[in-house]
Amino acid sequence: MKKDSLVEKIGINSNNVNLVRFVAALTVIFSHAFYVSEAKEDPLSVLTKGQVNMGGIAVGVFFFLSGLYVSKSFYKSGCDVKNYMIKRCNRVFPQLWSVVFISVFILGALCTTNNIVSYFTNRGTYLYLLNGFLIPIHNLPGVFSGNVYISTVNGPLWTMPVEFFGYILIVVIYLIAKKIRLKSVSFKSLFLLCMTGLLVLLFAFSYIIKSSFLVAAVRAFLFFVIGVLFYCYKDSVKYSRVLFFAFVCMLVLLVKLPVYNFVLIICLPYVILAISLFVRQIPKTWDMWKCSYEMYLVGWPIQQVITMMFGGKMSALMNFVLTVPFDLIIAYLLYKSFEYIQSNNK
Repeated sequence: MKKDSLVEKIGINSNNVNLVRFVAALTVIFSHAFYVSEAKEDPLSVLTKGQVNMGGIAVGVFFFLSGLYVSKSFYKSGCDVKNYMIKRCNRVFPQLWSVVFISVFILGALCTTNNIVSYFTNRGTYLYLLNGFLIPIHNLPGVFSGNVYISTVNGPLWTMPVEFFGYILIVVIYLIAKKIRLKSVSFKSLFLLCMTGLLVLLFAFSYIIKSSFLVAAVRAFLFFVIGVLFYCYKDSVKYSRVLFFAFVCMLVLLVKLPVYNFVLIICLPYVILAISLFVRQIPKTWDMWKCSYEMYLVGWPIQQVITMMFGGKMSALMNFVLTVPFDLIIAYLLYKSFEYIQSNNK
């Protein structure tokens, strides 16, 4: 039926999408609690023998929905590259710059074991500002050096350049497809080619090179590309309750397979899509649900501070319980501040 097609659902103002992102942000914090406070793998990582953790699943959710809705935004703007990139930058950088600035000049200054003069004269202090330009720098001098895991100030920032590259890739592939359209090379076909290459890389990094970081990066980017392709084929994507439940069962029952990452790639996007757009919509939303990006940005530093206050090691569950209220408050203040600034600049 027409009402069960993605093309009919993609335009709705979905409260479910906000809730899915909110839950994904909480899942990231829960997953990181095991690494930050106990230096252990989270339960899903143990179950899958290190193939993927709960944070990796949540990042997949973020990247899939990002690919889907960023593609929609690009085409809705009439493929206006300048307008599209301005919107992307306005969404990503103000909050990121704020968190990086606060991390260097407030968090770092308060938490460093170095003396304050040594901290502010150390070259590494200012190198950390490169995170604001999507160049990952993990440590600040003397900050969290006594914690049980590692002294990484904000681990999740590695995903920011990966996602922003996805934004750029949409433009690049669009321009290439436009340039060689006479040769019957379309935007869709180029993204399908991109997905094929990423699947090959995922296999190589999983079973030949065996790099967990490269697997995580390629898997996240694959979800973004799949989100773009779902939008490209929105007329053909249909909702099937049988398929939805089949994929849910596969995600649960096949968790111990040594190819579970590929099970995720096949099943998870459809499950996310079904929950976000096809099942009954939650009638009401809250602003707090819209703070998932801000929650993601500030979660890890808060967890590291709490772990530091407990002597560098603590219970993962306790870390999660104590982190969430602070994360929600700070994320909400960030969200409302930039919402207010943007509304006044219109």
